[in-house]
Amino acid sequence: MARRLVTVEISLVGCSLTKTLNGRKKESAHLLQSSLIWPRAGIASRKYTSKVELIAGQVDMSGASWCRTIIFKENVESYFGFAVELTEAMENEALEEFLRFMAGVVLGLGADVVEDTVKPGGEIVAAPISFFAKKVKSMPDPSMIASGIIDLCVDDIPLKGTKLISIALHSPREVVKRSRRTINKKIKVIKKVLVKKGEPNGELTLAIRRL
Repeated sequence: MARRLVTVEISLVGCSLTKTLNGRKKESAHLLQSSLIWPRAGIASRKYTSKVELIAGQVDMSGASWCRTIIFKENVESYFGFAVELTEAMENEALEEFLRFMAGVVLGLGADVVEDTVKPGGEIVAAPISFFAKKVKSMPDPSMIASGIIDLCVDDIPLKGTKLISIALHSPREVVKRSRRTINKKIKVIKKVLVKKGEPNGELTLAIRRL
């Protein structure tokens, strides 16, 4: 029986976080790592990391250019998965350095390694953000503030038009906000739990269509 491969385009439409470590109306820059899980036979995963800028924990990309929203243009078949991870807010300088370094590593690996991601030793296979962060000495390993995953099926993608998909985000760890207060002339650190591990923490919206 012949394989039925379908070329799809997946784009970012919007993202919102219920709780962040930033104040209201503040801008924040994050890394968004997207992963296609077993898009087709022989390919365990595809990963793409991009910069996402939020205002008060939200962003609407529906009016942004194609180049800013595109995540994947890939051949898929049958059932596959889509997973996302969003880091805490990062300094723009560190974030840009990270993206430049990561792009250089990918180019240095060569087309064969990048294409054949299931081959042992192909670092892109399971190259999470932490892998690249360790290579950038000036950048600490970023913590994830939200993550989500969804099952997809080729049969559910319309033949024409675009389908919107919502992914519920949850906190992969306890998110704690720390502040300092002077009590009886002594400085004390006050901890406030914003989100417990596993609790809902926002939503990410994608657009998927056949090409």
